[in-house]
Amino acid sequence: MHICKHTAWSAAAEAALADTLGEDRDAIVAGVEAGRLELWEIERGQAWLVTCVDAESRELIVCCLAGRGMAAVADVLYRTAQGQGLRGVRFFTARRAMARALRSYPLKLLGYVYRCEVANVAQ
Repeated sequence: MHICKHTAWSAAAEAALADTLGEDRDAIVAGVEAGRLELWEIERGQAWLVTCVDAESRELIVCCLAGRGMAAVADVLYRTAQGQGLRGVRFFTARRAMARALRSYPLKLLGYVYRCEVANVAQ
């Protein structure tokens, strides 16, 4: 599997990850540019992801991920975490089918994410 780590944000990364960045886009781009987050390209653009290591939990955190071949990407993430002596890999997804795609891994549901938008009231 061809894996390339990028040290700078690019138009290709933007195009691939645009739908996954959400309101965190600017923070993710700044994190990659500052070296706090790592930008990865898998199989010459078939998948892109941004990761970091949480020092407290000793987990590889997937900040955003898009593309094809998620089972192969999951294998790379698992082996990367294992090779770095980390305790696990953690990610959030809005795709319910992801658990089925990754059923060969011992996934543990940690909770749910809720959002309540608040009307902007003048103070």
